[in-house]
Amino acid sequence: MRDVETKLVYDDEKIIYEDDSSDADDASGCADCVDKKKHEFERTCSVLCVIVAFFVIAPVMLYAGSGSMNPLHWDLMHHHNVSYKFPVSVSVDDLSLSAIDARERDKVLEAVNLVVIAFGATVLASITSALVATYKPEMLPPDFQTKGTLSNVSQDISTPHGRMFTVSLFTAALLMLMSRYTYWLYRPWYPELDLATNPFMRNSLGPRAERRWRSAWANLPNVGFMFTAALPSLSDNSGFWCVLTMVHNVAAPLSMAFAVVMETVQLNYGENAFKSFFTEESATPYYGPLSNFQRLRVVVCLYTWVAGLVFLGLQVYFGIGDVLGVKIKKSYNLALMSFYGEVFGMCLAFSLPALSACEQWYWEDHKATPMLEAQGVISYISHLEQ
Repeated sequence: MRDVETKLVYDDEKIIYEDDSSDADDASGCADCVDKKKHEFERTCSVLCVIVAFFVIAPVMLYAGSGSMNPLHWDLMHHHNVSYKFPVSVSVDDLSLSAIDARERDKVLEAVNLVVIAFGATVLASITSALVATYKPEMLPPDFQTKGTLSNVSQDISTPHGRMFTVSLFTAALLMLMSRYTYWLYRPWYPELDLATNPFMRNSLGPRAERRWRSAWANLPNVGFMFTAALPSLSDNSGFWCVLTMVHNVAAPLSMAFAVVMETVQLNYGENAFKSFFTEESATPYYGPLSNFQRLRVVVCLYTWVAGLVFLGLQVYFGIGDVLGVKIKKSYNLALMSFYGEVFGMCLAFSLPALSACEQWYWEDHKATPMLEAQGVISYISHLEQ
Protein backbone atom coordinates (compact mmCIF):
# COMPACT_ATOMS: atom_id res chain seq x y z
CA MET A 1 0.00 0.00 0.00
CA ARG A 2 2.84 2.36 0.84
CA ASP A 3 4.50 1.60 -2.46
CA VAL A 4 1.29 2.34 -4.29
CA GLU A 5 0.95 5.72 -2.57
CA THR A 6 4.57 6.55 -3.35
CA LYS A 7 3.99 5.74 -7.01
CA LEU A 8 0.89 7.90 -7.10
CA VAL A 9 2.76 10.77 -5.58
CA TYR A 10 5.59 10.33 -8.13
CA ASP A 11 3.11 10.26 -10.98
CA ASP A 12 1.47 13.41 -9.69
CA GLU A 13 4.82 15.17 -9.53
CA LYS A 14 5.65 14.04 -13.05
CA ILE A 15 2.36 15.38 -14.34
CA ILE A 16 2.92 18.66 -12.57
CA TYR A 17 6.44 18.86 -14.01
CA GLU A 18 5.19 18.15 -17.50
CA ASP A 19 2.52 20.80 -17.12
CA ASP A 20 5.14 23.30 -16.00
CA SER A 21 7.31 22.46 -19.00
CA SER A 22 4.36 22.90 -21.33
CA ASP A 23 3.59 26.23 -19.76
CA ALA A 24 7.20 27.29 -20.18
CA ASP A 25 7.14 26.30 -23.86
CA ASP A 26 3.94 28.23 -24.37
CA ALA A 27 5.44 31.24 -22.67
CA SER A 28 8.57 31.00 -24.79
CA GLY A 29 6.49 30.63 -27.96
CA CYS A 30 4.38 33.63 -27.06
CA ALA A 31 7.53 35.65 -26.42
CA ASP A 32 8.90 34.66 -29.83
CA CYS A 33 5.62 35.64 -31.44
CA VAL A 34 5.67 38.98 -29.72
CA ASP A 35 9.26 39.60 -30.78
CA LYS A 36 8.47 38.58 -34.34
CA LYS A 37 5.46 40.87 -34.52
CA LYS A 38 7.50 43.63 -32.98
CA HIS A 39 10.20 43.28 -35.63
CA GLU A 40 7.61 43.14 -38.39
CA PHE A 41 6.00 46.28 -37.00
CA GLU A 42 9.37 48.03 -36.85
CA ARG A 43 10.18 47.07 -40.44
CA THR A 44 6.75 48.23 -41.59
CA CYS A 45 7.19 51.53 -39.81
CA SER A 46 10.63 51.99 -41.36
CA VAL A 47 9.32 51.40 -44.86
CA LEU A 48 6.38 53.75 -44.28
CA CYS A 49 8.71 56.41 -42.91
CA VAL A 50 10.88 56.20 -46.01
CA ILE A 51 7.85 56.44 -48.30
CA VAL A 52 6.42 59.37 -46.36
CA ALA A 53 9.82 61.04 -46.37
CA PHE A 54 9.97 60.79 -50.17
CA PHE A 55 6.53 62.32 -50.55
CA VAL A 56 7.26 65.07 -48.02
CA ILE A 57 10.85 65.92 -48.90
CA ALA A 58 10.31 65.99 -52.66
CA PRO A 59 7.61 68.74 -52.60
CA VAL A 60 9.66 70.70 -50.08
CA MET A 61 12.71 70.54 -52.34
CA LEU A 62 10.63 71.53 -55.35
CA TYR A 63 9.17 74.44 -53.45
CA ALA A 64 12.58 75.52 -52.19
CA GLY A 65 14.03 75.36 -55.69
CA SER A 66 11.11 77.04 -57.44
CA GLY A 67 12.90 80.37 -57.29
CA SER A 68 15.60 79.09 -59.63
CA MET A 69 13.37 77.37 -62.21
CA ASN A 70 14.77 77.14 -65.71
CA PRO A 71 13.84 80.49 -67.31
CA LEU A 72 13.53 78.87 -70.72
CA HIS A 73 10.68 76.57 -69.65
CA TRP A 74 9.07 79.23 -67.54
CA ASP A 75 9.09 81.81 -70.28
CA LEU A 76 7.82 79.37 -72.87
CA MET A 77 4.85 78.67 -70.62
CA HIS A 78 4.36 82.38 -69.86
CA HIS A 79 5.16 83.91 -73.22
CA HIS A 80 3.67 87.25 -72.24
CA ASN A 81 6.71 87.95 -70.07
CA VAL A 82 9.53 86.56 -72.16
CA SER A 83 13.01 87.30 -70.88
CA TYR A 84 14.92 84.44 -72.56
CA LYS A 85 15.65 84.50 -76.27
CA PHE A 86 16.95 81.74 -78.51
CA PRO A 87 20.15 82.57 -80.34
CA VAL A 88 19.50 84.27 -83.63
CA SER A 89 21.33 81.46 -85.43
CA VAL A 90 18.79 78.83 -84.22
CA SER A 91 15.58 78.55 -86.20
CA VAL A 92 12.51 76.40 -85.73
CA ASP A 93 13.68 74.23 -88.64
CA ASP A 94 16.99 73.74 -86.86
CA LEU A 95 15.18 72.63 -83.72
CA SER A 96 12.91 70.20 -85.58
CA LEU A 97 15.66 68.59 -87.63
CA SER A 98 18.11 68.38 -84.72
CA ALA A 99 15.44 66.70 -82.56
CA ILE A 100 14.87 64.07 -85.25
CA ASP A 101 18.61 63.52 -85.64
CA ALA A 102 19.09 63.24 -81.88
CA ARG A 103 16.30 60.67 -81.66
CA GLU A 104 17.90 58.58 -84.40
CA ARG A 105 21.25 58.77 -82.65
CA ASP A 106 19.62 57.43 -79.50
CA LYS A 107 18.22 54.52 -81.50
CA VAL A 108 21.63 53.81 -83.01
CA LEU A 109 23.32 53.91 -79.62
CA GLU A 110 20.69 51.59 -78.16
CA ALA A 111 21.18 49.14 -81.04
CA VAL A 112 24.96 49.33 -80.58
CA ASN A 113 24.72 48.41 -76.90
CA LEU A 114 22.24 45.58 -77.43
CA VAL A 115 24.16 44.02 -80.32
CA VAL A 116 27.50 44.09 -78.48
CA ILE A 117 25.90 42.49 -75.41
CA ALA A 118 24.25 39.89 -77.64
CA PHE A 119 27.61 38.97 -79.14
CA GLY A 120 29.04 38.48 -75.64
CA ALA A 121 26.06 36.29 -74.72
CA THR A 122 26.65 34.19 -77.84
CA VAL A 123 30.24 33.54 -76.81
CA LEU A 124 29.02 32.55 -73.34
CA ALA A 125 26.49 30.18 -74.93
CA SER A 126 29.26 28.12 -76.49
CA ILE A 127 32.37 28.52 -74.36
CA THR A 128 31.31 26.20 -71.51
CA SER A 129 30.20 23.49 -73.93
CA ALA A 130 33.46 23.90 -75.84
CA LEU A 131 35.44 23.31 -72.66
CA VAL A 132 33.40 20.18 -71.94
CA ALA A 133 33.76 18.83 -75.49
CA THR A 134 37.50 19.46 -75.52
CA TYR A 135 38.68 18.60 -72.02
CA LYS A 136 35.88 16.45 -70.53
CA PRO A 137 34.82 14.00 -73.26
CA GLU A 138 33.52 11.61 -70.60
CA MET A 139 30.71 14.13 -69.94
CA LEU A 140 29.53 14.08 -73.55
CA PRO A 141 26.35 12.29 -74.69
CA PRO A 142 26.91 8.74 -76.00
CA ASP A 143 25.90 9.72 -79.56
CA PHE A 144 28.28 12.70 -79.83
CA GLN A 145 30.48 10.92 -82.37
CA THR A 146 27.51 10.57 -84.72
CA LYS A 147 26.13 14.09 -84.15
CA GLY A 148 29.04 16.43 -83.43
CA THR A 149 26.88 19.51 -82.72
CA LEU A 150 26.74 22.19 -80.07
CA SER A 151 23.09 21.34 -79.51
CA ASN A 152 23.95 17.70 -78.83
CA VAL A 153 26.49 18.66 -76.18
CA SER A 154 24.14 21.22 -74.56
CA GLN A 155 20.88 19.29 -74.69
CA ASP A 156 20.60 18.69 -70.93
CA ILE A 157 19.72 21.96 -69.19
CA SER A 158 20.38 20.41 -65.79
CA THR A 159 24.10 20.61 -66.57
CA PRO A 160 26.03 23.90 -66.31
CA HIS A 161 26.93 23.98 -70.00
CA GLY A 162 23.39 23.09 -71.02
CA ARG A 163 21.87 25.84 -68.90
CA MET A 164 24.46 28.36 -70.10
CA PHE A 165 23.71 27.54 -73.73
CA THR A 166 19.95 27.86 -73.36
CA VAL A 167 19.90 31.07 -71.34
CA SER A 168 22.70 32.84 -73.21
CA LEU A 169 21.54 32.05 -76.76
CA PHE A 170 17.93 32.95 -75.94
CA THR A 171 19.09 36.23 -74.38
CA ALA A 172 21.30 37.03 -77.37
CA ALA A 173 18.47 36.43 -79.83
CA LEU A 174 16.05 38.49 -77.74
CA LEU A 175 18.47 41.43 -77.58
CA MET A 176 19.06 41.28 -81.33
CA LEU A 177 15.31 41.21 -81.90
CA MET A 178 14.82 44.26 -79.68
CA SER A 179 17.66 46.25 -81.24
CA ARG A 180 16.28 46.41 -84.82
CA TYR A 181 19.93 46.48 -85.81
CA THR A 182 19.28 45.92 -89.52
CA TYR A 183 17.74 49.40 -89.67
CA TRP A 184 20.13 51.32 -87.43
CA LEU A 185 23.59 49.82 -87.96
CA TYR A 186 23.88 49.32 -91.73
CA ARG A 187 24.08 51.57 -94.76
CA PRO A 188 21.14 51.59 -97.19
CA TRP A 189 21.65 49.47 -100.31
CA TYR A 190 23.26 51.89 -102.73
CA PRO A 191 21.60 50.57 -105.97
CA GLU A 192 18.21 51.31 -104.39
CA LEU A 193 19.23 54.65 -102.88
CA ASP A 194 17.47 57.73 -104.26
CA LEU A 195 18.55 61.00 -102.70
CA ALA A 196 15.37 62.67 -103.88
CA THR A 197 13.27 60.47 -101.60
CA ASN A 198 15.94 59.59 -99.03
CA PRO A 199 18.26 62.62 -98.71
CA PHE A 200 19.51 61.59 -95.27
CA MET A 201 20.33 58.04 -96.39
CA ARG A 202 18.26 56.37 -93.66
CA ASN A 203 17.02 52.81 -93.94
CA SER A 204 13.64 53.84 -92.58
CA LEU A 205 13.19 56.04 -95.69
CA GLY A 206 14.31 53.37 -98.15
CA PRO A 207 12.23 51.57 -100.77
CA ARG A 208 9.42 49.30 -99.63
CA ALA A 209 11.10 46.08 -100.79
CA GLU A 210 14.35 46.86 -98.96
CA ARG A 211 12.50 47.71 -95.74
CA ARG A 212 10.61 44.42 -95.92
CA TRP A 213 13.82 42.48 -96.37
CA ARG A 214 15.41 44.30 -93.44
CA SER A 215 12.39 43.58 -91.27
CA ALA A 216 12.54 39.88 -92.13
CA TRP A 217 16.30 39.91 -91.51
CA ALA A 218 15.81 41.40 -88.06
CA ASN A 219 12.96 39.11 -87.01
CA LEU A 220 13.06 35.66 -88.60
CA PRO A 221 16.59 34.50 -87.72
CA ASN A 222 16.37 35.69 -84.13
CA VAL A 223 13.00 34.08 -83.53
CA GLY A 224 14.53 30.90 -84.95
CA PHE A 225 17.47 31.19 -82.56
CA MET A 226 15.05 31.57 -79.65
CA PHE A 227 13.34 28.32 -80.68
CA THR A 228 16.78 26.73 -81.07
CA ALA A 229 17.74 27.68 -77.53
CA ALA A 230 14.44 26.75 -75.89
CA LEU A 231 13.81 23.46 -77.71
CA PRO A 232 16.74 21.02 -77.35
CA SER A 233 17.90 18.40 -79.82
CA LEU A 234 17.65 15.26 -77.70
CA SER A 235 19.50 11.99 -78.05
CA ASP A 236 16.35 10.10 -76.99
CA ASN A 237 13.64 11.00 -79.52
CA SER A 238 11.07 8.44 -78.43
CA GLY A 239 7.44 9.50 -78.36
CA PHE A 240 6.58 13.13 -78.82
CA TRP A 241 10.07 14.20 -77.80
CA CYS A 242 10.93 13.94 -81.48
CA VAL A 243 8.89 17.12 -82.09
CA LEU A 244 11.42 19.16 -80.10
CA THR A 245 14.30 17.74 -82.12
CA MET A 246 12.51 18.33 -85.43
CA VAL A 247 11.76 21.99 -84.65
CA HIS A 248 15.30 22.51 -83.38
CA ASN A 249 16.91 20.88 -86.42
CA VAL A 250 14.85 23.04 -88.78
CA ALA A 251 15.09 26.35 -86.91
CA ALA A 252 18.84 26.27 -86.21
CA PRO A 253 20.29 25.85 -89.74
CA LEU A 254 17.65 27.98 -91.48
CA SER A 255 18.10 30.86 -89.04
CA MET A 256 21.86 30.77 -89.37
CA ALA A 257 21.74 30.49 -93.16
CA PHE A 258 19.28 33.38 -93.55
CA ALA A 259 21.29 35.66 -91.26
CA VAL A 260 24.60 34.96 -93.04
CA VAL A 261 23.07 35.26 -96.51
CA MET A 262 21.62 38.67 -95.61
CA GLU A 263 24.98 39.80 -94.21
CA THR A 264 26.55 38.77 -97.51
CA VAL A 265 23.88 40.61 -99.50
CA GLN A 266 24.43 43.72 -97.38
CA LEU A 267 28.18 43.68 -98.02
CA ASN A 268 28.14 42.69 -101.70
CA TYR A 269 24.97 44.23 -103.08
CA GLY A 270 24.35 47.00 -100.58
CA GLU A 271 27.90 48.29 -100.04
CA ASN A 272 29.89 46.82 -102.97
CA ALA A 273 32.48 45.71 -100.41
CA PHE A 274 33.73 42.51 -102.06
CA LYS A 275 34.49 44.14 -105.40
CA SER A 276 36.19 47.16 -103.83
CA PHE A 277 38.11 45.29 -101.14
CA PHE A 278 41.57 45.88 -102.67
CA THR A 279 41.05 49.42 -103.93
CA GLU A 280 41.04 52.86 -102.35
CA GLU A 281 38.61 54.24 -104.89
CA SER A 282 35.00 54.96 -104.02
CA ALA A 283 33.07 51.75 -103.58
CA THR A 284 29.77 53.51 -104.25
CA PRO A 285 28.74 56.96 -105.49
CA TYR A 286 27.52 57.89 -102.02
CA TYR A 287 29.74 56.29 -99.37
CA GLY A 288 33.27 56.81 -100.70
CA PRO A 289 36.09 54.27 -100.19
CA LEU A 290 35.63 51.28 -97.94
CA SER A 291 36.38 51.73 -94.27
CA ASN A 292 38.54 49.30 -92.33
CA PHE A 293 35.41 48.14 -90.51
CA GLN A 294 33.83 47.17 -93.83
CA ARG A 295 36.93 45.26 -94.89
CA LEU A 296 36.99 43.46 -91.54
CA ARG A 297 33.35 42.52 -92.01
CA VAL A 298 34.21 41.07 -95.44
CA VAL A 299 36.94 38.90 -93.92
CA VAL A 300 34.72 37.75 -91.04
CA CYS A 301 31.88 37.00 -93.47
CA LEU A 302 34.20 34.76 -95.51
CA TYR A 303 35.37 33.02 -92.33
CA THR A 304 31.74 32.45 -91.39
CA TRP A 305 31.05 30.76 -94.73
CA VAL A 306 34.14 28.56 -94.34
CA ALA A 307 33.12 27.47 -90.84
CA GLY A 308 29.56 26.83 -92.01
CA LEU A 309 30.67 24.74 -94.97
CA VAL A 310 32.96 22.64 -92.76
CA PHE A 311 30.08 22.02 -90.38
CA LEU A 312 27.63 21.30 -93.21
CA GLY A 313 30.01 18.88 -94.93
CA LEU A 314 30.58 16.85 -91.76
CA GLN A 315 26.88 16.83 -90.95
CA VAL A 316 26.12 15.43 -94.40
CA TYR A 317 28.81 12.79 -93.81
CA PHE A 318 27.27 11.84 -90.44
CA GLY A 319 23.80 11.87 -91.98
CA ILE A 320 24.79 9.33 -94.61
CA GLY A 321 25.60 6.85 -91.88
CA ASP A 322 22.76 7.76 -89.54
CA VAL A 323 19.89 8.13 -92.02
CA LEU A 324 20.93 5.95 -94.96
CA GLY A 325 22.58 3.26 -92.86
CA VAL A 326 25.87 3.44 -94.78
CA LYS A 327 28.85 2.32 -92.76
CA ILE A 328 31.10 5.31 -92.11
CA LYS A 329 34.14 5.92 -90.02
CA LYS A 330 33.24 7.50 -86.69
CA SER A 331 35.75 9.27 -84.52
CA TYR A 332 35.85 11.77 -81.72
CA ASN A 333 38.13 14.08 -83.74
CA LEU A 334 35.68 14.33 -86.65
CA ALA A 335 32.81 15.04 -84.27
CA LEU A 336 34.90 17.67 -82.50
CA MET A 337 35.74 19.32 -85.85
CA SER A 338 32.04 19.47 -86.69
CA PHE A 339 31.31 20.88 -83.24
CA TYR A 340 33.85 23.67 -83.61
CA GLY A 341 32.63 24.42 -87.12
CA GLU A 342 29.22 25.20 -85.65
CA VAL A 343 30.64 27.12 -82.69
CA PHE A 344 32.90 29.33 -84.81
CA GLY A 345 30.20 29.83 -87.42
CA MET A 346 27.66 30.97 -84.83
CA CYS A 347 30.07 33.30 -83.01
CA LEU A 348 31.34 34.81 -86.27
CA ALA A 349 27.79 35.35 -87.54
CA PHE A 350 26.88 37.27 -84.39
CA SER A 351 30.14 39.24 -84.60
CA LEU A 352 29.18 40.79 -87.96
CA PRO A 353 26.49 43.06 -86.47
CA ALA A 354 28.85 43.75 -83.55
CA LEU A 355 31.48 45.04 -86.01
CA SER A 356 28.89 47.32 -87.60
CA ALA A 357 28.02 48.49 -84.09
CA CYS A 358 31.68 49.34 -83.43
CA GLU A 359 31.78 51.33 -86.67
CA GLN A 360 28.72 53.29 -85.64
CA TRP A 361 30.30 53.91 -82.26
CA TYR A 362 33.41 55.24 -83.99
CA TRP A 363 31.33 57.50 -86.22
CA GLU A 364 29.45 58.89 -83.23
CA ASP A 365 32.72 60.08 -81.69
CA HIS A 366 33.56 62.03 -84.87
CA LYS A 367 30.17 63.54 -85.63
CA ALA A 368 29.14 67.07 -84.89
CA THR A 369 26.31 67.74 -82.48
CA PRO A 370 22.76 67.25 -83.81
CA MET A 371 22.17 71.01 -83.87
CA LEU A 372 25.28 71.70 -85.95
CA GLU A 373 24.46 68.89 -88.35
CA ALA A 374 20.89 70.14 -88.70
CA GLN A 375 22.09 73.64 -89.48
CA GLY A 376 24.55 72.29 -92.03
CA VAL A 377 21.84 70.26 -93.80
CA ILE A 378 19.40 73.18 -93.87
CA SER A 379 22.12 75.48 -95.19
CA TYR A 380 22.94 72.96 -97.91
CA ILE A 381 19.30 72.63 -98.93
CA SER A 382 18.89 76.40 -98.99
CA HIS A 383 21.96 76.68 -101.20
CA LEU A 384 20.48 74.17 -103.67
CA GLU A 385 17.21 76.08 -103.83
CA GLN A 386 18.96 79.31 -104.82
